[in-house]
Amino acid sequence: MKKFKITNADNQTYNECQWGENVTHETNGLGGLCSPGWIHYYRNKYLAVIFNPIHGNYPRTMHMWTGIAKGKFKHDRGLK
Repeated sequence: MKKFKITNADNQTYNECQWGENVTHETNGLGGLCSPGWIHYYRNKYLAVIFNPIHGNYPRTMHMWTGIAKGKFKHDRGLK
């Protein structure tokens, strides 16, 4: 399932988590949506841009990545 992730210009998110080509991350699926147990991504690029001001708040120099999500999913009524 293709998903979208926004990073800063250095390809990092919260707590300097690094993203980029051939970078993979795994989580344990425990806890709430904004906890270390989950990866925050969007189901389409438009939602990623619309919600950036209230989620990541990255400047105009942000990067958008696409990737494949596998495993357990947890959502917030389509917002995340």
